[in-house]
Amino acid sequence: MAGRMGNDRVKMKGLKVVKIFPEKNYILISGSVPGHIGSTVFIQK
Repeated sequence: MAGRMGNDRVKMKGLKVVKIFPEKNYILISGSVPGHIGSTVFIQK
């Protein structure tokens, strides 16, 4: 049976912040970030 996948929150461990560009509001992260292009990503400590 076909289903719908999405609207789930996923936490990834082991990602590292490489560099922060405060003037452009960019954070460079090494590793794979789930989600589609243009989606909102929440970063927690």
